[in-house]
Amino acid sequence: MVKNQQRTDGLPTIAATPPDIPFKLMIEALPAIVCFIDKEEMIRYANPYSAELFGYDITGHAVREVIGVETYDREHQERVESTLAGQRLTFEIGLTVSEDRHVYLAVQHIPNVQPDGSVNGYLAHAVDISDSRRAAAELSESRQKFEDFASTSSDWFWEADKDRHLTVFSNSGERRDDLTGRAVMEEMLTLLKSRKQLGNEKYSNYFRDLVNRRPLHDIRILRGQYRNKIHKLNDRDFSVSGKPFFDANGNYGGYRGTATDITKQMDAERTMREALEKAEQATIAKSRFLAAASHDLRQPLQAIRLLNAALYEYLLGDDIAINILRDSERTVAVMDNLLSSLLDLSRLESGAVVPELQNFYIADLLNRLRTEFGRSVARKNLTLKFIDNRQVVLSDPMMLESILRNLLTNALRYTESGKILVGCRRRGAFLRISVWDTGIGIPAAQQQQIFDPFFQIGNPDRDTRQGLGLGLSIVAGMARLLDCPIELHSTPGKGSVFSFNVPLGDPLLASSSSQDLQSSHVSWNLTGTRALLIEDDQSALNALEQLLGMWKMELLSSTSGADAEQKLRARQFKPDLIITDYRLEGGETGIDALQRIKALIDDVPVIFMTGDDFTQVQNALGSRYPHLLHKPVAPA
Repeated sequence: MVKNQQRTDGLPTIAATPPDIPFKLMIEALPAIVCFIDKEEMIRYANPYSAELFGYDITGHAVREVIGVETYDREHQERVESTLAGQRLTFEIGLTVSEDRHVYLAVQHIPNVQPDGSVNGYLAHAVDISDSRRAAAELSESRQKFEDFASTSSDWFWEADKDRHLTVFSNSGERRDDLTGRAVMEEMLTLLKSRKQLGNEKYSNYFRDLVNRRPLHDIRILRGQYRNKIHKLNDRDFSVSGKPFFDANGNYGGYRGTATDITKQMDAERTMREALEKAEQATIAKSRFLAAASHDLRQPLQAIRLLNAALYEYLLGDDIAINILRDSERTVAVMDNLLSSLLDLSRLESGAVVPELQNFYIADLLNRLRTEFGRSVARKNLTLKFIDNRQVVLSDPMMLESILRNLLTNALRYTESGKILVGCRRRGAFLRISVWDTGIGIPAAQQQQIFDPFFQIGNPDRDTRQGLGLGLSIVAGMARLLDCPIELHSTPGKGSVFSFNVPLGDPLLASSSSQDLQSSHVSWNLTGTRALLIEDDQSALNALEQLLGMWKMELLSSTSGADAEQKLRARQFKPDLIITDYRLEGGETGIDALQRIKALIDDVPVIFMTGDDFTQVQNALGSRYPHLLHKPVAPA
């Protein structure tokens, strides 16, 4: 052991004798190696911690033996020589203290200088720094990993201080694009430094997030928006995100985050958006064309249908001629069906159809369909059954009726024997409506295809007598708008069932009406009935005159409101009935024509005809004019 002795210069001298008891206790309690080593490198004293670390009492052992030959190398020998020459040294060494343990020590050599200036040994003090050394190594490795990732990442990593000055920026952006990323960050930080520099509400929101030290998410800095006209940024888009950081004491330090070049992504989005806009414009243009063409195409169909009806009266008894007329009428019906279906499908695709929800009794709708399909079902010797139901539903009545009409048409077309059943059953807050048939059924592989436009089962030759293949496409489109997906269950050879759910409505808000939503059947004894006709298409007007004249009606024909006014005044004609086209020449409507002649007529029934979109015209007429027929009109 050693003890303090007084040197002639007043400083303590370390002697190779045990210290006083208090000092000894302190040394032995230290969690560090303390030992005295003489000039021959023999350990004269070692405290208990030394034995703890090495696993045995090292007192009396040579230093070379204790630390190992590998550690006691030339460098260490030079350290000993320097210490014995009177130098105080501090250094680190690594030691293997057992087969499975390696430690790192922070060592101090303190020379024991005698009064005469000679050194007879030194005090060695060593602290185990293995844990901190490992932590430092792990931190260094982690930092290296981060730097490796940052240098190869497509993102830039950045840090800004609390004054929003850029303090850290990863190399990747600089190496990849000549400081472009750094320029982006400086641009963003400039934008966010003061409210005065914010150009729009978006950056004001970012500024508030920054002031309140909230995370910044996906700040878009897009081409053409830079305050500073940075050449390299003129055609680039970037996204910046970050979050605030705080020190161990909770003090705000600034922001850290990433910046990403999103030019390719934004280019793809722009391309997609432009393509969608072009597609939407094309769809809208198609819809407008079909809507405009609808009126013009229905006018000649109307004339043909009325002329066929007139000829039918003249040719009764001539079977050959009657068959020709029937073929002609079937052709008109196919053309009318195709035109209506194409227009409906086009309006659905363009988003022009908006459901108008109403509370109504489902029974009213079912009764109309029962009447409409009764004769067709009877001609095929089928049974048509509707399960009565008095529930009120909340839906668009015209769209719901169109869905069921198309499903019934489909069932009738593919059922040759058996029955068709329309049933309703309450399920919680919904009414489940199903259309059953005993038809040919649909193979599983085709149960999705049948909802595609123009797809038909068993009609490869496109025989129009079997329909056009648009009905179920319209059903699917309307069902999507009403949020009532169509469910299909079918077994080939046994039949099919189409089902969907409709929300139940409020009976207190429902009105019951037997009036047909699509047309009102008006019935009079027409002989001698005086009718005012207003139709701007001369061929359709001539055909209407031919047919109504055969029914012994007294007619006054006109082509516009002004023409009708002039003729009514000239002939003192008082009509019992007015039949008018809705759309006349020069932007005039049938309503405009009625307004012009209202002082010359009594309150008489008015029947409107239209070749335009039925729903739009019906909405324009409102409840004041309930009688609307869609061209081409088939005479009763």
